[in-house]
Parts: sequence; C-alpha cells; structure tokens
Amino acid sequence: MYDNTSYTPRRLIRYGVFLILAVLVLVAGWFALHHGGIKVNTKSSNAEISVAPEKDQNSPSATATGNSLFSIVKTGAYIVTVKDGPKQTKTAVNVSLFKVSEVTLTPPEVGFSEAVTNISTPSFAVSSSSLSLLDSTEDELASVNSNNSYTHSDNTISYESAVWQKAGEGYAVGRRSDTNDRVLVKITGNKPQPITTPKPITAGTYLAFDVTASGDFYLLQDGELFSSKGDGNYQSKGNTNKEASILSVNNDRVAFLYRNSEEQCDIQFLKLSDKSMTKRAVECIQNPSYTYSASWTADDKKLALTTGISLEILDANLSTKTTVPDRAAAHPVWLNNDTLIYTSENNVWSYNTSTNTSSVVATTPKYVSVQSLKKSDDAETLYFTGSADNLLTLYRIQKQGNSLSDTQKIGESNMQTLSKLCHVRYVNFTKIQLVLQTAESTRAECTNDAKNYLSTIGVPLDSFQYDIREEFGYTDYATEPLD
Repeated sequence: MYDNTSYTPRRLIRYGVFLILAVLVLVAGWFALHHGGIKVNTKSSNAEISVAPEKDQNSPSATATGNSLFSIVKTGAYIVTVKDGPKQTKTAVNVSLFKVSEVTLTPPEVGFSEAVTNISTPSFAVSSSSLSLLDSTEDELASVNSNNSYTHSDNTISYESAVWQKAGEGYAVGRRSDTNDRVLVKITGNKPQPITTPKPITAGTYLAFDVTASGDFYLLQDGELFSSKGDGNYQSKGNTNKEASILSVNNDRVAFLYRNSEEQCDIQFLKLSDKSMTKRAVECIQNPSYTYSASWTADDKKLALTTGISLEILDANLSTKTTVPDRAAAHPVWLNNDTLIYTSENNVWSYNTSTNTSSVVATTPKYVSVQSLKKSDDAETLYFTGSADNLLTLYRIQKQGNSLSDTQKIGESNMQTLSKLCHVRYVNFTKIQLVLQTAESTRAECTNDAKNYLSTIGVPLDSFQYDIREEFGYTDYATEPLD
C-alpha cells in the first residue's frame, strides 16, 4: 500500500513528535536564557504590587494584591511598586538569568499638605521665624514674621524676579515706577536697596542671576557671567549663550539651561576654576509647567539633574551614577547628602541614594500642579507652590493634621475677591489670618464682607490684617481685632 516505506504514518507521527519536542526544548531554552524570577514581599496585607519595565512603567509585567508577588519575567531593569492607599514606595530591580531577585518593601506613613498663603509667589525662602517672597500679583517683595504679620515693599519698584540666599536675604530685578528703568536690588533684612551692575542695563539687556547659600552672587548679563559679594564689585567668570538661564551654582560650577530651538536643549556646566564648559543634551519639553533642575548636595558630591525624561544622580565629575525609579520625578531638593526630595503624581517623594528606593512622604492637593519645591533654611520642613486656575498657593508638608481645619476650609474655598474693592488673601505662617486688600474708605464694608464669607464656610477668626491701598499704592497698614 505504501511504496515509500520511509514515510509510513507511524514514522511521520514519530517525526512530528520529535519536531514538537525539539521546538519545546528550543522555546524552553530561549525562555531560560531570557527570563528570571522576581519575588516581592511587604508587611501591607492589602497592598497593590506591580513590576514594570523601567522604560515603560505604565505597562506592568506582573501585578498582585496582598503581601507578596512572585513572577517570571524577561531579564532587565524593572521598577517594583508597592501601594497601600495613599502610601507608596518603589525601587529599581535588575532581573538576571537563573536567579530570583527578592525585595521587601513596606510603604511608610504619609503626611499632608497645609496651605501657608494664597499670595501668588514664584520665588520664596523660609526659616523657622520668617517667610520672604516675591508677590507676582502685585509685583512686590513681601514678608511674614513669627507673629504672622504681613508686610510688603513700597511701589517705587515693580519687581519681576527674585532669588533668595535665605529668608530676608537675596536679590531681585524690577522696574522703577517713575522711569520704567530696570534695576537690580540687594535684599538685606527684607529691605531692598538698588546696586550697580557690571555694565549698564538697557531695554535689550538679558539678565539671569542666582545666589549661593554662602552669599556669593552670580549675574549673567548678555551671556557674560560675573560674580560678586553684593558690594557692587564684579569679577568676570566666563561666557555662555546670551539667553541661557541659570539653574544652580555650587562652589565650582554654574549650571545653565539653553534652548537653541524647540528641538535642541542643552544643560551647560561652566567650571569656575578653569572656565571650561561641559554640555549635555536633554529632552526638550514644551509643557510650560515642566521645570529643568540641577540641585547639588551641601557637600557638592552629588547632583540631581532633570533631563526631560528622567531624574538622574550625577557625581562631582558629572558622571551619571543612578536614575531615580520614577520617570515623572521633578523639582529635586536635597534634604541631606543622602536623601533627595522630589515631586511626582500629586505626591512628594523621598529618595534614598543608598537603597535606590523612593517613598511617598506627603500627598499634594489633586487640583494643583506643583511648580517648585524648597526646604526651609534652618530645618527640614518642606514647602512647595501649587498652581490652580492660574493662581499659586504656597504649602508646607506636615506629618499629621486635621483635613477639616480652618486653613483647609479657607484654602479650598479659593476665594480671592469678596467685592470690587475688597480682595481677600490669607497667611498661615504661625496661625491662620485673612489679609484684606481695600481702600480706607471701604474698610468697614470690606470687614463686613469678610465676616459674612467666614460665616459661610464655618471659620471663626480672632482678627484681620489690612492692606490699605489707594489708587497710587500703599498708604496704611494695621491689624484690628474683630468686633
């Protein structure tokens, strides 16, 4: 029946079985040579555990609910995340061949964000006894002392930008109200005083500036960098692109950001000791809410650098040592030489450089976009600004608190205007108080409007502060108890 005995049905079946076994062996071999195991443990019994590729953290390779996870995944770099309600922690893990990588993560307790003031401020400095800020709504320099008393500069200069060495000390640029000429001022004890610049400032002069914690002032004027002690004497330190912005300064390097076009962005490092320049291309982010940052540790041994797609930790020679396990990380600030604070996903995170682990330390209001993050001058209290509806609010991180506090009620009401001639602001540096902006002639009416507003949201207050403004500026200031 079968002329060719080499291809009998039995023999064909045998060949087919051998072929299938060979394919299975090849597949098993390939799988073994390209996969490894990962095991995750946590003390949180109801935790959500995920393992995602480092380059695609939105597409997890394995997930589980409970206190453990075990999975076989492709070899490579992964981010392991353990989430328990608002608590969350994550770390980077490398999965290797013929090995089970085991990690244990338990998210710490989470703090909350407390509003400090709704005075819109893009630049601020805080100590345990005072708050200094640039008021971008009124173009003024303002301060709040330990008694929670709010004051602001007069109207002789309209301020555009400011940097702070510490609370009460810094530099600012503004325009004289009488001539519209631009002027550089030094701020000492919250009092501004005009100082000279290396070259005259014209209408087309480009200025960028920063100050170190030790008080060294750096001014970039039309592409030339100068240093000064704030006494009007300047030394040329080098040159860069005319419209570069200063990201940060340490004892030997100045970091600049320069955008040559929408597709070419560089972070430049000018070494002060020999005036050499190192450039690093970064991803150009067009979103105006994204901020490039270069933050040095106090000992100048580590640099946290945002690149548009990641937050990297560099050494003193600008070599990348590690990447924070969060591609959305932004606004880095060093709490100490080993702990980096940053923001991501409506949370404030703490990153430990020794363990390569990040954990949420506080939540931020979900309706705000974080614009800046800063540590107080003489403590480890964290402050940040959040933007909502084109308004900036300053917050601080607290370990615990009452979500229905008077401050929360006032902050969430987001009230700015009670009437055409009665604007309301609040300061909560040491206690919550309203600052009423009005004219002397409408003071009583504004006070009554404020009482009605507080009654509506269920907040009792002992006193108001008044910021009396007439058509041409500041005329009076007082604090008056409620009737």
